[in-house]
Amino acid sequence: MGAIKYLGYEKIIAFNFVFSYGAVEAQTATTNTPATNITQTSADLSGSVDAAGTATYKCRFWYRVDGSGASWTKIAANPGTVSGSGSQNESVSLSGLTQNTTYEYYMVLVTNDLAETYVADGGKQTFTTLSDPTATTGSSNNITKTTVDLDGAVTLAGSTDSHDLYFRYRVQGSGTSYASVPATPSSTTVDNNNVTTTLTGLTAGTTYEWFMYMENTNISPAGVYSGNIATFTTAAPPSVVTNTTSTYTNISATLSGSITAPSGETYDVMFRYRVDGSGDFGWKVASAGTVVCNGAAQSFTANISNLNPATLYNVEAYAIDKSVSPYAYYYAGDATGDFTTLGDPTVTTVTPATAITATEATISGTANTNNTGSYNAFIGYRVNGAGTYQWQNVGTLSSSTSAQSFNRILSGLVANTTYQYQAAISLDGTVGNEDFFGAIETFTTNAAGLPTVTTGDFGQIAGTTGEITDNVITDDGGGAIKSYGLAYGSSANPTTEKQAGTSAGATPFNFNVAGTNLTPSTKYYIRAYARNGAGTSYGSDKTFYTEPTSVTHFDAISGLDYTEPQNNKSVTLNFGGTTPGNGTGVIIKISSAGGITQPVDGTTYSANTSSPHNNETVYVGSNVGSVTITGLDGDKDYEFQMWEYAGSGTGDASNYGINYKTDVLPQKITTNNTEFPIELLSFTAKNDNGNVLIKWITASETNNDYFEIERSNDAENFEVIANVSGAGYSNTKIDYSIVDNDVLDGTVYYRLKQTDFNGEFTYSYILPVQIGGSNELQISNIISTDNSISFIYNNSKGGNTQVELLDMTGRIIKTKQVSGEGSQLVRMNMRGMSHGIYILHLTIDNEMITKKVVY
Repeated sequence: MGAIKYLGYEKIIAFNFVFSYGAVEAQTATTNTPATNITQTSADLSGSVDAAGTATYKCRFWYRVDGSGASWTKIAANPGTVSGSGSQNESVSLSGLTQNTTYEYYMVLVTNDLAETYVADGGKQTFTTLSDPTATTGSSNNITKTTVDLDGAVTLAGSTDSHDLYFRYRVQGSGTSYASVPATPSSTTVDNNNVTTTLTGLTAGTTYEWFMYMENTNISPAGVYSGNIATFTTAAPPSVVTNTTSTYTNISATLSGSITAPSGETYDVMFRYRVDGSGDFGWKVASAGTVVCNGAAQSFTANISNLNPATLYNVEAYAIDKSVSPYAYYYAGDATGDFTTLGDPTVTTVTPATAITATEATISGTANTNNTGSYNAFIGYRVNGAGTYQWQNVGTLSSSTSAQSFNRILSGLVANTTYQYQAAISLDGTVGNEDFFGAIETFTTNAAGLPTVTTGDFGQIAGTTGEITDNVITDDGGGAIKSYGLAYGSSANPTTEKQAGTSAGATPFNFNVAGTNLTPSTKYYIRAYARNGAGTSYGSDKTFYTEPTSVTHFDAISGLDYTEPQNNKSVTLNFGGTTPGNGTGVIIKISSAGGITQPVDGTTYSANTSSPHNNETVYVGSNVGSVTITGLDGDKDYEFQMWEYAGSGTGDASNYGINYKTDVLPQKITTNNTEFPIELLSFTAKNDNGNVLIKWITASETNNDYFEIERSNDAENFEVIANVSGAGYSNTKIDYSIVDNDVLDGTVYYRLKQTDFNGEFTYSYILPVQIGGSNELQISNIISTDNSISFIYNNSKGGNTQVELLDMTGRIIKTKQVSGEGSQLVRMNMRGMSHGIYILHLTIDNEMITKKVVY
């Protein structure tokens, strides 16, 4: 007998003979095949049986953990009932098994009754359930601020089911649910498979926890397999800072921020701003460009405009990384850029208007620009309620928080008229709706008054014609000038009018008037007049004489010239001119009290060159020459005047041609109280065959010790070349001279130094002398004072030089003759002459020199 195995209460004999408590039946044929479709928790069992026609049986599969000795788990096979002859397949699917466990099992025939008595079996078989698949968490690589590459591995442990593969992650410690991202591949039926994924949209500088995750949904419940939890930390974000907003106005601001990030990283840098309290939907954005980072803090700015005045704004800087998808945004998260815009500028129209006349008013305004920029200030005005404002730009106001004043004198207004006026400021230089205005105020111009007019001076008086020049309407009185001209007559306050015009320009307004067909040898009174709606005004009276019918008009004689008063004693008057028509002389009068009277026909005049010089005639004679007047007082004004003389110089009454005078106004000299040591009449120097002859003449000397002659090659550094003793005290003319034999070619300069007995000294003017080279006429050291034009004249030829002073129209104003050779001082009297540009013209023989001078 073979080995015996026990299956429950029955015993199985290896030779398939069955012993039981009942009758013994014939043996049946059974076959038990290996298990199939083995998984972690299930397996399919199968086999075949032949009942051999003996009876009807039930087919069962008995299984248990191999070697456990536990009771058998019995489960009906399918189809489960066996009868007849022939092989019949039986099978069953087991589930709920334990993974990685070996099971033993039999396919057993049992009686077809409730007792299910063992009949036969197909032999023992075993199978081992599969192990669980494994998901292994791998490593994190290529970590950036927003992305990371994850990898892992899966083992299916022999399973052929399709498993879904994922990576799960969340912010470490957040406690939130894990996010799942499909792996690559997203599913597998292959054992030992490596998987990867790339996470995007992460937050920079953040630690995440993650693991590999696998799921088998082909079984129930689904198999879930997870790897260990691992962590990674994204790269640090850029450091974005919002700087303090320090530059802003009432409507604009400059925003400032900085970004720090590793070299080579590129960001779009931006600002967002909103009115405080307007919520997330109130944000506006301003671009500051693109920054390529260099590892250090880099600043960026953006200008914003169209802001509301006096309003609090929130500002935050941020950066956008557009190298990733989706874009990554990095906000500063601070409030240091918040600012409040300035208030609008304020403008005040100052009231009342000031300095109101019939035609003018001064309008003022003040403005506080409130640090909002530099503005143009304007004053606008119009006739009350009529037309548009006329705006006048009155200057620029600085950006400041202080009130700044401005004003404008309005002119050309209409008398007795009400005007509206207003102050305004503008950023763009024109006044418009977006500018700032003061209140509208009004003023009324005064009623018109009489004009103001000044009688001018005598121009050319010839025969029965006289011209009055430079009459001036200084004020139109606030009314339009209707007519102007000259009133004339034979008595004071004349009223006969010679009209010059019917409308005048802006004041002061100059005009000339010529009177014709006058009576010969007659004294006329003249005065300028101007007339407006308020009436007629006159200038002061002036008088002149017309020529007698028997007098032939003279050619022009030059005005007087003079030397400065010397030692409070004397002055030399120089005069000259062209040969007159039939007149050969002049009369000169001087006065210390003013009011020189004109010579009168029928009066005989004689010259008096000493005191008292109060309306005295000091010269009667030739029309070319000079006269020295002595006995002057110190610190006193003297006037002198010259008239052309028609006779032979005898003073006959019929011979005075007093209607033509060369100096319209009296000339004036002023003496002083200084007692000069010498009265120097002349100081000259000339080239004398390669040597220099130096001469000087004194009219008087007081306390004079000695003279020194000094020489220079540059007119700055002088050396003494000669010492000449003075006369001490003298009232007579004394001539001095020396010769300088030690000179080189070129220009040499000389001056005279006079020294008193007490050691005090004075210098003369400087004379240049040309040695060798050109011997042409030379003018140098031109000096203009209030009363004269002086210059150094160098003439190497000798003889007489004609000096003429011309105005810019070419008219000869003054003439003078200069005689002698070498360098000397020449002075032209300019008293009473208008300041301006003149032409100095010197002629000798056929040689000429011209210089432009400014007086």
